Formats: sequence, structure tokens, C-alpha cells
Amino acid sequence: MSKIISYIANANNTLEKFVPQIEQAVRMAEKYAVEKLSIDYQINIIFAPLFDFIPEDHIGGRTSTHEYITISLDTSVDSIDKNLIFETICHELAHAVRWSRNPEYAATLIDCMLFEGMATCFEEQSINENNLNNKQFFLTTMQKRSEEENKKIVSELKSQFNNKDFDYKKIFFNNDELQRWAGYSAGYYLIKKYLSKTNKKACDAITDKYEFIKRTLSL
Repeated sequence: MSKIISYIANANNTLEKFVPQIEQAVRMAEKYAVEKLSIDYQINIIFAPLFDFIPEDHIGGRTSTHEYITISLDTSVDSIDKNLIFETICHELAHAVRWSRNPEYAATLIDCMLFEGMATCFEEQSINENNLNNKQFFLTTMQKRSEEENKKIVSELKSQFNNKDFDYKKIFFNNDELQRWAGYSAGYYLIKKYLSKTNKKACDAITDKYEFIKRTLSL
């Protein structure tokens, strides 16, 4: 039985040009991510022509619950690579699976950073283990940031780590004082260090407790 239940919001054939790529990406995720994340329940994924996508990638994702994901597609372009759709699905599945097994609420900034960092690391794992050359501009940006750049971001945000009242949009998306996607980048950087310290892959660390991760990294 399929664990990924996909729906294409294709009224008026809005997404018709993307259907083959969507179907291929879902099959790739069913084959790879379901096994790697030991998904034992069904997850709904809605593909829709929404507007919350990364302009350079023409795609975006949002996980609302452990069983409900929305993938936004930019209909202004003629095609979106199936690998980018697969990559996005894997990122969002990491979120969904964590919530299904570890109902921790990411109340503080550092928790949110670790939450997003873990999903980004699984996204990276999915690209590497499937030998895919094409990847999102988003992930490429994370990978290209230097140690010094990431240390600066972490240092700038450290005083806010335990804050429960913070500007998510500013920190994770657009911050004039820091680099683009600062919260994601810091989370990716910290989780990479955590995976190295624990000798784990992202798929094996998805449900690790925030407090354990923080203690391991002395945060």
C-alpha cells in the first residue's frame, strides 16, 4: 500500500504541464524516503499553484501536520525538474515523520532552527544517495556558506536562541542584517555538526530530542 497519497490541484489544467514530473517525483520519494524514514502510515501531499515558493527554484513546501503536506508550484514556468520536486517532498516528509513520532513543539528559536536544519540535512542526504546532480538553489546556498559565514550567523542569533517570541519570517527568510535564509543556514550548520558528533545520518536522527541535540552541541 502506498504511503504517499498525492493530490494534484489541477482545476482548469493549471498544473497539467507538471503532472509527469510530479508523478515521477512521488514514485522516487515512495521508493527512497518511505524506506529511509520508516514511514508506516499514509501522508497526504497536495500539489497546488500557490504563491509561497522560492523564486529561483519555482517550488516551495509546507508541512501542516504529520499527515498533511502542501507543495507549491510556480505556473509561470514551463517545466520544473522532477528532482527538485523529489527534493522538496523529502524535506517536508522529514518534518511530517518527526511530528508523527516526536510531538515536541519547537517553541524557541533554536528549536525551530534544529527542526529546519534536520529536514534540510535529510533533503541533502536524499540528493546525495540518489546521485542527483540537479538540486535546489536553496540547498546549494546552504552548502556553499563557509564555516566563517555560518559562525557569524550563529553568533548573531545566539542571544535569541531561547526566545519564544521572535520574527520567524525575518530570521528564516529575509533579514537585512544577516544573510538570506539565516535561520535555515544556522540550523543546517548545527545539525551537520551534530550528525558528525553522533556518527548518524539525518534519516536516523529525525526524532532525536531537541534537548539532547543541544546538550551534544553544548548550546
